[in-house]
Amino acid sequence: MLTLFLLTVLIYHRCFRRYDADPEPELGLPAKRLTFLSGPNRLQGYLCGTGDTLAVLAPGLGNGAFSYAPQIQWLAKAGLRVFSFDYTGCYGSTGRSCRGFPQAADDLRAALRFLEENGRFGSRRLVLLGHSMGGYAVCCALPGSRVDAAVCIGGVNSPMEATLSPVLYHIGVLAYAHYPALYLYQAARFGLRALRRTAAQAAAESGTPLLLVGGVHDWIAPLHRSSILAHLHALPQAQALRSIHFPESREALERAVRAFSFRDLLFFALAVRRKRLGPGMGFAMKANLAVVQPFLDSLPYALTGAQERVLRQALSDMESDAPMARLVEGDVGCGKTVIALALLYCAFENGFQGALMAPTEVLAHQHVEEARKLLGPLGVRVALLTGSLRAAQKRETLRAIEAGEADLIVGTHALIMGGVQYRRLGLVVTDEQHRFGVRQRLALEHKGGAPHVLVMSATPIPRTMALVLYGEMDVSVVDELPPGRKPVATRIVPERKREGLYGFLRATVEAGQQIYVVCPLVEESEAVDAASAERTARDLAAALPGAKVELLHGRMKGAEKEAILDRFAAGETQVLVSTTVIEVGVDVPNATVMVIEDAERFGLAQLHQLRGRVGRGEKASWCFLMADRPTARLRALTETNDGFVIAKKDLELRGPGELLGTRQSGMADERTLALFSDVSLLPEIQALADEVYAAPEEPAHAALLEAARRAMAARGLEVARN
Repeated sequence: MLTLFLLTVLIYHRCFRRYDADPEPELGLPAKRLTFLSGPNRLQGYLCGTGDTLAVLAPGLGNGAFSYAPQIQWLAKAGLRVFSFDYTGCYGSTGRSCRGFPQAADDLRAALRFLEENGRFGSRRLVLLGHSMGGYAVCCALPGSRVDAAVCIGGVNSPMEATLSPVLYHIGVLAYAHYPALYLYQAARFGLRALRRTAAQAAAESGTPLLLVGGVHDWIAPLHRSSILAHLHALPQAQALRSIHFPESREALERAVRAFSFRDLLFFALAVRRKRLGPGMGFAMKANLAVVQPFLDSLPYALTGAQERVLRQALSDMESDAPMARLVEGDVGCGKTVIALALLYCAFENGFQGALMAPTEVLAHQHVEEARKLLGPLGVRVALLTGSLRAAQKRETLRAIEAGEADLIVGTHALIMGGVQYRRLGLVVTDEQHRFGVRQRLALEHKGGAPHVLVMSATPIPRTMALVLYGEMDVSVVDELPPGRKPVATRIVPERKREGLYGFLRATVEAGQQIYVVCPLVEESEAVDAASAERTARDLAAALPGAKVELLHGRMKGAEKEAILDRFAAGETQVLVSTTVIEVGVDVPNATVMVIEDAERFGLAQLHQLRGRVGRGEKASWCFLMADRPTARLRALTETNDGFVIAKKDLELRGPGELLGTRQSGMADERTLALFSDVSLLPEIQALADEVYAAPEEPAHAALLEAARRAMAARGLEVARN
């Protein structure tokens, strides 16, 4: 160890030797020579050009102004007044050596003091330019200075990182062997405080506009470090803390809020990804279009371009031994189920079982019928598991699942019960995922160890949407409807226009079309002032003479509900008055009108799901939202039919829920400072998290990960996947 220390000292002592120019070069333009002190050494400075802006250029390590003659000439010709200088121990400056890495920051601060004390600033704007170690010096000089803006080109974040990067590039992890010795050597010269000072910390304290320029192939100052510096600079903690409590203006307050939001969102993103399952944890399958082609050939129709694109993305995920975590989002009727069946067929071809969980027995039965029709002829054995099965049926189904005699198991939450043992579960599909709780979805995933996971929804709930934006889930959007489908026209109708609406409903019935009417309550309540399904059914029966009106709600027995739905599907019932039990699983192409009473009592996702019950045929369809007050949530429904856009709006209005817990929506609790008023931050955070986890061993990245870990531990939060 002693030998290593002495060798390190010898090598780096020679690296910091004096740099002399022989003969002394010229800048190539008239320049006034100025001298100033940096500690005991006299430094040579050069002032040239004219203009109202003073640009101070900090050279790279072991360099001086002459090394940047072309750049200085260009800046001067552009109309800037330029000042540059030779570092300690370089060219025209005195000193036995350039001493070491933090010296650049000391010299630049000395230059700025000299210029200010000698009245060289005047009323001019001041811009700092730094390259490599000069970039580090520029950031360190920002706090407490009157700098208007700064540019850092290929800048390093800390002196020690600058030494480690090139050595790592050449000799790999062996570079860490010399690090302690070099650290002690530099600490003895400059002190621990100076050595630990990073450009990110300094820039964050200043809040000065900072432009960072990095090179993709720069191995001395890697691009990701410049990116880290840029993002950390967006977190001026000290200034933000002052502005939160004593804002000088609304703009200052908003900036402070954004800074704290960014910091917390970044920590959340890093913490979430810390738990993400990586390569080697899942099941790699042979998954491509050729594998599922027999299924595709059996379909009575061709996939849309959007369906094929999403299918390819999911198949690519399943080829990896890192478990797929993908959300397939698309409006009702866009063909998400067919994509799921294709993937389940792929799992079958690879010798794995698949599970498809639906929120209601009605929908589970529909999936079973479709799966048996499309997959049965291809040899896939489809089983149904629901809570209403008779005891003997349930025992036989559980036995077949455990023995591997059932290839695809479709069911409700019964799929996650303790007695269910899967033989080899390779793919889990959750349909209408917003209807399940976090623990329910996780329980199904855990049944198979680490299966591939696909979730489907016409509108992702806020929590899932947030996780998508954080990068925990990949997202595919089926943004193309089958030929002939028309978007649903949505209107807000106040109570005073009810009679006009009833006239429209009478015309709809006379045209041979059907109507849904959804109410928030089953029966009238003294505690809640809202429309009840029972009262609404009576009113509609009186307003629409000759039309058959039926009532449907969750208190009815399963057989009774199925009978009512069957009559509506067969066209025997013209108007179906219901609670939200029809939110999923009802497909009646002849239904063209949806009326939602007391619409403000429903969430955006729920309203969009209900609206999706109509517009399933080729006829023009309508959704009427009964509400006297056109809130922002309701207006969002009238402006778009895009479920992804609606989910983003829902995230802004309702909050993300517990991103690292189980609550589905609502603002994050008191332990979570992150604010979601600006969703535009999230893609930037996602990109930064990608950079960090691409090279987690890097010092700057490791520091961020540790900070995220500590922040989450202090709040007692646990990471949970989708």
